[in-house]
Amino acid sequence: MKNYKEQNLVKLSSTTPGNKSHFLKKYRGYTLFEVLIALSIAGILGLQVAPSMHDLTARERRVSSINRMLSIIRYTRAQALTKQKVITLCPTSDEHFCLGDWNQPLMIFIDLNKDRKRQQNEPVLKKLPAIAKQDSLKWKAFRYSNVLQFLPSGITNHQNGTFLYCPDKTRSDLSRGIIMTKMGRTRLSADRNHDGFQEGAGGRALSCV
Repeated sequence: MKNYKEQNLVKLSSTTPGNKSHFLKKYRGYTLFEVLIALSIAGILGLQVAPSMHDLTARERRVSSINRMLSIIRYTRAQALTKQKVITLCPTSDEHFCLGDWNQPLMIFIDLNKDRKRQQNEPVLKKLPAIAKQDSLKWKAFRYSNVLQFLPSGITNHQNGTFLYCPDKTRSDLSRGIIMTKMGRTRLSADRNHDGFQEGAGGRALSCV
């Protein structure tokens, strides 16, 4: 019993007025000022991280979209060689007329009369969804810019140019190009002068604006 009372006295003594300041220091929380400072620092760090995250996601989307477009072009050319027919790749909204807007869904079809628009008797080989709304795809080509046609020999229908892809329409430094030759060969654009911008076939920087 005596020991129990002594233990209680020890516990009570820890909260006596003499030890009150020590108790408060040990368990004191953050002041409003300190919380505001911490939030301000977090906000500044967040603003610094946001642009880099935007660039990272844009570059990932660029890689995916460029690989997709390369695959589409190679498939179109392979079908022309295999079927020994003129094969047309173009954007469309109705699976009949070929539009000039490459942000629309795409179709690949056998162009029996070579008129660059699909007739009822011309089979569709493949349909592909449109690219993301925030992205941009353009076909800057000699002759026809609303289609890409491959002849049975695997060469284009006298077309050469560049497919320009932009994951951000206001940022030319994020763009990438697929350069197409008349022979039906493709190669990717490159930043040969290391200025942060990709160059097209003529050595000029690609522009999204």
